[in-house]
Amino acid sequence: MNTLFLTQTDARGASARLRVYQYLEPLARLGIRAEVWPLPLGNAYSRSRFVRGALYGLHFTRRLADMTRVGRFDVIVIQRDLIAHLVPWLEEMLARVHPRIVLDVDDPIHLHPPTRPPAWPFRLFWDPRKLERLSRLAGQVVVANRFLRDEVAKFGVKSSVIPTSIDTRRWTPGRIGQEGRFVIGWIGSPGTTGYLARIAPALDGVARQIPCVLRAVGADERLLRELFKAAPDIEIEVAPWSEDCEVDEVRRFDVGVMPLTNDQWSKGKSATKLLQYMACCVPAVASPVGANSDIVKNGVNGLLAGTMEGWEHALLTIARDKDLACGLGREGRATVVSEYDLEVSAPKLARVICEAAAHA
Repeated sequence: MNTLFLTQTDARGASARLRVYQYLEPLARLGIRAEVWPLPLGNAYSRSRFVRGALYGLHFTRRLADMTRVGRFDVIVIQRDLIAHLVPWLEEMLARVHPRIVLDVDDPIHLHPPTRPPAWPFRLFWDPRKLERLSRLAGQVVVANRFLRDEVAKFGVKSSVIPTSIDTRRWTPGRIGQEGRFVIGWIGSPGTTGYLARIAPALDGVARQIPCVLRAVGADERLLRELFKAAPDIEIEVAPWSEDCEVDEVRRFDVGVMPLTNDQWSKGKSATKLLQYMACCVPAVASPVGANSDIVKNGVNGLLAGTMEGWEHALLTIARDKDLACGLGREGRATVVSEYDLEVSAPKLARVICEAAAHA
């Protein structure tokens, strides 16, 4: 079976890498031959509205050209949407050309981060009904978590939950400690660095009691400077993200953190960084929001913290109780291996693709 994945970015983008590219080999073993067509310059970003407008034009033109070449594929998988923040005209045109479509959604694409609303004039092209319109035109819908499943269900559309998964053959334990300091670790993208600022008072409280460092991989240094103003007692290290080094970076952590705000956007996010910590046997502390609450069994395979006092207590507990930290790490990896491993999820995705081909 020939399948086409349409993604916004190449493998450097986390969503495409984890929801598409890492599945190509497992799907091939299951008899599904797949190609990926990312957008040209899909990883590019500019603060200039002129440059961003030019990118929108380039991407729109490219997807129009792609529609003339999709006939040889049995199924098309749209990963998220064809162009972010754009009214789904292109998807509706594609559905007329090729009706065997699977929609894969790992973020609430009908919303926008509360701190980053679309800028003028791009807000004119943003559609709050985008998830509904895309769900109705797809033959099969795949979502990353229960929140997105429930959102899609509001439109009378059934979806399959396939969590963003981890290759546990690659993400393995192998601690690289930094002796004498308790390393509080975070890995992510510049756009999500702001979540760290939410727990600045807790980080500052921990730093006043034990020698520690916050190591932020892939963070926005400008936002981290603001965090330092709010938490002057903690030392902060910033490391660039790279696919080659990300596993070793997580292995340097004594604890991994995933703070979130309690809003609709955050409830729909995937808990990728949480799974990465857990796969490496790094004990994790997370906000009890969205997918985090589905994954973490508090006190068993990780800790949940909903207040500043809770965050400070959880981090200090892991720093001071090595037996607990090791136990949380072991149970965390066991959870990922049994429920969130790539080899567990690949057959589920293959089944969805086959159903889309059979029922079109």
